Amino acid sequence: MAITNLDYQVTTSYRGSDLINMYNVWYFRAVGGTPTAADLAAIVQSALLPKVMDILSSTMTAIGIAVINLVDTGDFHSQSSGLPGTRAGEPLASFVAAGVKVFRSDRAFRNGAKRFGRLSEIDVVGNVFAAGLTANLATLATAMEGTFVGVLDTYKLMIPKRVLQAPVPPATKGKYVLSDLGTIASVGGWTVTSQTSRKP
Repeated sequence: MAITNLDYQVTTSYRGSDLINMYNVWYFRAVGGTPTAADLAAIVQSALLPKVMDILSSTMTAIGIAVINLVDTGDFHSQSSGLPGTRAGEPLASFVAAGVKVFRSDRAFRNGAKRFGRLSEIDVVGNVFAAGLTANLATLATAMEGTFVGVLDTYKLMIPKRVLQAPVPPATKGKYVLSDLGTIASVGGWTVTSQTSRKP
């Protein structure tokens, strides 16, 4: 199914006490009621972000949610968040993150992934997560697999697919463009990873 006006991009932003900003980009598809960017932002604030903040250091704060409809340019919404991280202890370096695989349900798509930081030092022992964090990681994974019920519509997290678009002269190189969103089979395989390759 091609991109339609039921499809949204959501950017959630976070800031630590060191004033370093971090971001997650998510893609959602509405099941077909009367979706709006504002409706989706509200359910991200109430049902998704609290579970993200439950794995992050208490030095982190979710500072904003920006939602755009991928087709309807008039359907967009931005709002502040203010949700704090909940994990006590000193924060790890900003590049240390919790990474998770987002598994595809269709071979036409590649598996996706998400990374979240900053973490608390009490939650990482060597290269594994401490027992105190594992339940929260599982809760976030379950939420990502599930359905987000807003007031106006219901939304599912999706995997993006990008295709290489031929160059338009005078350009000599093509670019990758979003072409479709695929359904998620499952979310899991948490690992301690790095954010050094991430770009906002």
